[in-house]
Amino acid sequence: MKKIMEWDSIVIIVGCLAVNYLTFGMVTSFGLLYSEIIDHFDTGKGETTWIPSIAFGLMLAAGPFASVIERKFGIPKLTILGGVTMTIGMVSSVFVPNMYLLYLTYGFISGMGFGLSIFAAQIIATLHSDKRRPIKVAIASTGSGIGRMTLPFLTRYTLNEYGWRGTFLILAGLCLQTVVVGFLFHLVATSKAGKKGLVESKKKMEEKKKNISLDFIKSKPFALFASTILLYCFAYLVPYVILPSFVQELGISKIKGDWLIIITGVSGIIGRLLIGIIANHKKVNTLYLYGVVLLVDGIISTGCAFFRIYPLLVFYALFLGIFTGSYAVLMPVAAIDVVGKENLSIALGITSLFAGMAMSVGPPIAGWIVDATGHYNKAFFFRGALYIVAAIFCAPIPLLNKRKKYASVPVKDNNVELGEINKPTQSPEEEKEL
Repeated sequence: MKKIMEWDSIVIIVGCLAVNYLTFGMVTSFGLLYSEIIDHFDTGKGETTWIPSIAFGLMLAAGPFASVIERKFGIPKLTILGGVTMTIGMVSSVFVPNMYLLYLTYGFISGMGFGLSIFAAQIIATLHSDKRRPIKVAIASTGSGIGRMTLPFLTRYTLNEYGWRGTFLILAGLCLQTVVVGFLFHLVATSKAGKKGLVESKKKMEEKKKNISLDFIKSKPFALFASTILLYCFAYLVPYVILPSFVQELGISKIKGDWLIIITGVSGIIGRLLIGIIANHKKVNTLYLYGVVLLVDGIISTGCAFFRIYPLLVFYALFLGIFTGSYAVLMPVAAIDVVGKENLSIALGITSLFAGMAMSVGPPIAGWIVDATGHYNKAFFFRGALYIVAAIFCAPIPLLNKRKKYASVPVKDNNVELGEINKPTQSPEEEKEL
């Protein structure tokens, strides 16, 4: 009987799922801590929103730094470093005497740890195997949905029992589990590399550095694709941060607000798996599908500005999870169609730097809009408009992409060693074949 997956594929997918669970789950669950911190320090919505914004921004902006570490030391060490860094940030957050120090502890330190860990998970999940790539990426990315589904329960419980400081300490213990994932990646790497070990020889490393090409950066398809990522990240975090407070403004209980975040987690899992199956079909153009997801998300987010009753907010949370989950699967897969597999690490490193800046600025802008207008609905208009524009930018990419070919890093090895993840290039259609 033919094996569906090798053991190393299972370990990698489960490890990536765990990293996604901890990183995305914690950042998107920060909305529960958000109101507690405002009440404790008596701060404004706009300035408090900077805490998760900096964290999520660095989670992306760490891409170039993470790319350098990945190429020099490999994914296991990158994952371990990320786990240790975000744990230090969480523990430090327990002892802050004012809200502004959380910019440093949770925002910068934990945010950098999130970025290193999630970059490692994204690269290895996307490049580990050619066959069934969208489905494998979808399974690995369900971790963020599971995190949004379960971490709000844990966060609310720990807030009630131990306060926000105790909650940070408990979350620190969870972050430390990322180190365990890094060691699992190391076991896979050493089993694949045998006596050669995990670290590449100096000769291979020097040859690899000399052969890197950045021709794709000058192309119109990449510029448009990078713009869609930038616009997406400007407003990604907005609903996750303000939705619990928006619910309270409407006179709905905190518990029901928590359930909305949980619903996004459940629907996010469904969205990831469904889009993975759809994108795996040979006749589906991943780039067109990527644009449709952006467009529908923008329309629904705009509609949420008019929602005033809980059932409609549940409807929004359901589709918010589905489409943000779909984006998480499609973005790295579509990136391969735009820049090629061998350039993926560099391309995501470059785009993540600017995306991280956008992620940091977007939610505070939304918070200031709320402070200035006194209403949360304008923040949903902000998100919806940006996503619709991103969908428009995405429309010409498939046509432009057919005319352009890029030089890429020559492939030297057929194996995934977790220090150098390169394989022979195949067409998107060939990679989707089972």
